Amino acid sequence: MIRILFAWLCATMVSAAGTVTIVSNLGQSANAVQSFGSAFDTNMNVAGPFTTDNTPGALSRISIHLFGTYHPFGGLGPVVISLYSDSAGLPGSSLAVLSGNNFPTNEGVYTFTNTTPLTLAPNTTYWVVASSPSSITNATYSFGLVPVSTLDPGSFWTLGLEKYKIGNGPWSANSYYPQMSVTVTPVAPPMSISLAAGGILNTVTVSYPTPDYAFDLKQTSDLATAGWVNAIGEKTTVQTNHTFVRFPLSGSKMFFRLDLH
Repeated sequence: MIRILFAWLCATMVSAAGTVTIVSNLGQSANAVQSFGSAFDTNMNVAGPFTTDNTPGALSRISIHLFGTYHPFGGLGPVVISLYSDSAGLPGSSLAVLSGNNFPTNEGVYTFTNTTPLTLAPNTTYWVVASSPSSITNATYSFGLVPVSTLDPGSFWTLGLEKYKIGNGPWSANSYYPQMSVTVTPVAPPMSISLAAGGILNTVTVSYPTPDYAFDLKQTSDLATAGWVNAIGEKTTVQTNHTFVRFPLSGSKMFFRLDLH
């Protein structure tokens, strides 16, 4: 029992590295746009939602299809791309202002980077809000839109219908999907280790929520070395959306972690 307890205490390390484009519809064909800025003195904002799945991720960047500009009086104000929380199906509070090209005057896909650590919670809706609050009179940008909810291959999260508002007025619904992608640094799910199911002697079971994207379970017996190797154990299907892997005890120390595949 001492050996088993010691192994359990040393086997809850997790890690992740690298980024993943977790949802995108940029590969679809845009057939409409939604203007934002001060065209015709409207001070229009546009917002598009995305909803996370089982595994959280730290926001890295958001790419947006901006579909041309209109500035008949010689200039444009800066584009501002922000991330908002959800409040009853509408943009709620501002969580981050992303950094990127302030004056994207040509049609194309523009990337805006998050510079402040922000981990997105699982199974939660967020809003990407595009605005240009300092735009001069009759200056505007346009957000590319697609008519269907189809996502690009490799997408795990979902995108929702666009909304827009004029000034401080209410948000209005639209029947198009804003064209964008969200890239995150995946966060490995929490792991636990216990005696194997059924009381099998001299074995332990490592368990963790099954991630939306691929992680590799790694194992070592000494944190002071670079001896991390793929952990090979017996997977057991016990619960939906949860992974269980059984291992024989080996030595007095067993360390496990999850690395992005």
